[in-house]
Amino acid sequence: MFDDILDKTFYEKVLLFAFYYLLIYNEIKEVSYMKIDDVIMALEFVSSGIDSRVYYNPKLKKFDYDSDFDCEFDEKYEQDYIMLPTKYDINEYSMMEDFIETVDNTKIHNELSNAIRGRGAFRRFKDTCNYYNIEDKWYKFRDKKYKELAREWCFENNIDFEE
Repeated sequence: MFDDILDKTFYEKVLLFAFYYLLIYNEIKEVSYMKIDDVIMALEFVSSGIDSRVYYNPKLKKFDYDSDFDCEFDEKYEQDYIMLPTKYDINEYSMMEDFIETVDNTKIHNELSNAIRGRGAFRRFKDTCNYYNIEDKWYKFRDKKYKELAREWCFENNIDFEE
């Protein structure tokens, strides 16, 4: 009924104006889909390196893997990139502690607890898991923790993902 009355060019101009208004005031954000496995891989890269950092550019929908970014996050990157958690945020040592608490066998629990004390804790932990044939359980537990971290990072940064 009102289609005959409305000037379509005027209607289109109003919609276009509304779109630009929302865009200018950041009401419309670009949707950035990614696979959760890509985020997990980036987190594992960060965790494995000494000073490795990974930044995500939502506009380009890609990660920048770099161990040479300045310690001070450059202001020109701040607008375009989102930093992934550091290896200290990820904290694989606490993952090992959490895993140990899930082990029901007292002997294995104690061996693992002793293994993570002092220098070389990661190597001893993995060797102990291998010795007691629970490596698969450890890696499933670890993968689950990384997936939780990846989801949390995506939620915190308004990044849509698919499993």
